[in-house]
Amino acid sequence: MLVLAAGASLVFGNDHRHILNIIACIILLLAAIFVKALFNKLKINKLVLLTAAAVLIFITTGSVSFALILLFYGILVKFIIKNPTVEVSAAGISIIKLFNAPVHQWNEFNNVILKDNLLTVDFKNNKLLQLEIDETNGEINETAFNNFCNGHLKTSA
Repeated sequence: MLVLAAGASLVFGNDHRHILNIIACIILLLAAIFVKALFNKLKINKLVLLTAAAVLIFITTGSVSFALILLFYGILVKFIIKNPTVEVSAAGISIIKLFNAPVHQWNEFNNVILKDNLLTVDFKNNKLLQLEIDETNGEINETAFNNFCNGHLKTSA
């Protein structure tokens, strides 16, 4: 989205402000390149970055509609695209995505490991899933979790 915003600032930018359009384009392209670093290391909120991009688009193009479309699309994507949620139980592992939540039995896995807040799920069909654990709901005891998973993997083999 930031790359599209950068392109819009150049293509639809005000003809009297070429330098401002180029500067806004460079800022938006750099933000697009370093977006993960902005979110993870600098802890910048996605909505703040999106609002800043919308303001830059409005300044360079003078179009409220471009800015509103960018904001609307960004907010829509935020609500639609969610990280998968994993629920581990004695019955198996359920991976909850946007539209489906299949429950995988323990006999479908080679290994399940939690190490340094990274959950690695190794399926027998050579599929590998790695997810970062969100500890906002509480800390997970890695040893107890890994022992629980290993016990169920051994009994299902």
